[in-house]
Amino acid sequence: MAHKANVLLISEDICPFSMTAKMALTEKGVSYEVQEEPLPNKSELLLKANPVLKKVPALIHDSKSVAESLVILEYIEEEWPPSHILPRRTALLPKDTHDRATARFWAHYGNRYFWETALKVVKTHGEEQRQMKEETMEMYMTVDSEMAKLSHGKPFFFGKHPTFPDLVFAPLVVWIPALEAVGGMKFPDAKLCPRITEWVNEIKDHPSVKSSVPDPLRVIEGAQALHERLLSHSYA
Repeated sequence: MAHKANVLLISEDICPFSMTAKMALTEKGVSYEVQEEPLPNKSELLLKANPVLKKVPALIHDSKSVAESLVILEYIEEEWPPSHILPRRTALLPKDTHDRATARFWAHYGNRYFWETALKVVKTHGEEQRQMKEETMEMYMTVDSEMAKLSHGKPFFFGKHPTFPDLVFAPLVVWIPALEAVGGMKFPDAKLCPRITEWVNEIKDHPSVKSSVPDPLRVIEGAQALHERLLSHSYA
């Protein structure tokens, strides 16, 4: 599996799972290169790096591949652990054992349930889309209430620094406009969902997030193209 970079991320620029992997690498101060996939086409390198699921993101480190965004998060945390000598190597999980388990739960919830449902808003139409919008909104409001309990007035889920669930949900900063523009959603304001609204405003300016997400207009454009492509196939 030949490539030039010691750390290479195979990505797709509007994919929230790819954004999460980029944020984690950046948060750790890891130097890496990116190969953006021209989806729906899939490169030979992607098929070699993730031969089972054939999806982005896939991480290649020292010619060894790691697939699936949550697995990649765990790999990054273990391969580049927190360091007092290298202050940029912050922990992506809390210190407390129960908090670590809870952080993993919310990362899984975001990855497996929230994003899988939210992305279907732009992949469907009609009654199915209406249901996906409703379920997405219910989960968004659930995250708002649970985040308020976990964060104890701190900026992020578990304190002053982003952890797994922050990085999983952070692509919302560019996907909320896309879901509203393409999917016709209307996300609650600060009166209805004060905690997650505050969190979005906080995390959008975090350096690791700002450098890892594309322009919101690019996400809207990509979501619209995806919606139109899948819609045309459904009527073919």
